[in-house]
Amino acid sequence: MTIKENKKSALYTLIGAIILIVAGTLGTLNNEGGAYIFALIVGLACIGFCIAKLLSKNYMEIYDDGFMIEHSKKQMKFDFKDIEDISIRTFHTAKNVQVLNFKFKKNFSCEDRFNFVRFYSEDEATLPNIYEKSFYEICGILRNKFIELKEKGEQI
Repeated sequence: MTIKENKKSALYTLIGAIILIVAGTLGTLNNEGGAYIFALIVGLACIGFCIAKLLSKNYMEIYDDGFMIEHSKKQMKFDFKDIEDISIRTFHTAKNVQVLNFKFKKNFSCEDRFNFVRFYSEDEATLPNIYEKSFYEICGILRNKFIELKEKGEQI
């Protein structure tokens, strides 16, 4: 199963940047001043970043024995046999900041660490909520595959 990155925010930012370029161009053509030239330059920079984001290939692929994350031409596969627990963790209860949390059986060395999955301890990492499906759905899918694999391992 492939879960793509949610790119709606980049699309909305692109629309805003186009509006900024139009306003900057109209102001510049009317000799209104430097603020419109600045708006034009900022709008062009925003369009460049938005197009790069929209054309990037970022996704999560879920397999029977693990999952793979690809982000900006970097990818790493995580096997369920290396994972101890998959859960949703609340970091700040007042603001209700929740993340998808992975607890690994082994510590990852610096060269093993994938910079898109954010490690906050030697054996725990979080995944940001940037995919088309909510991280509650992703957590449910991953936990089901994780439990299925555990049950198969116990039966053998």
